Amino acid sequence: MLFVSEKQKTKKAFTIFGLIAAGLQFTTPFTISDAVAYVADPILTVLPFIVYLYVAIKSTGSLRKQAEVVIIGMIFLLLGYFIFGLLNTLGFVDKLVTSMISPFFAIIGIFVLGHGLTLSISKEPA
Repeated sequence: MLFVSEKQKTKKAFTIFGLIAAGLQFTTPFTISDAVAYVADPILTVLPFIVYLYVAIKSTGSLRKQAEVVIIGMIFLLLGYFIFGLLNTLGFVDKLVTSMISPFFAIIGIFVLGHGLTLSISKEPA
């Protein structure tokens, strides 16, 4: 997702950072990989949201609509994860209805996010 949103200004620096962080997480000892995860994962999670939010605010027309669809997908996906964390903390994960709420939001988020990213890629000028 980050690779799709990066263009001329960043020269794919965030994507390279993410690939290096992922490589370090899989190839280093547990304590180092934990430290890398604590630093890199929040950055690589929040950064695409900020980039698409900036695009949605500054642009117009179809580009704005695509960015808004991606943002809505991200929000639903994050809601799914946060709801699961909240329900797990409160001890409701073993209940059938409550254990279906989190995946429901996450699945909707994945589909909406995928649709928005597909729109972004298909409308990209050659």
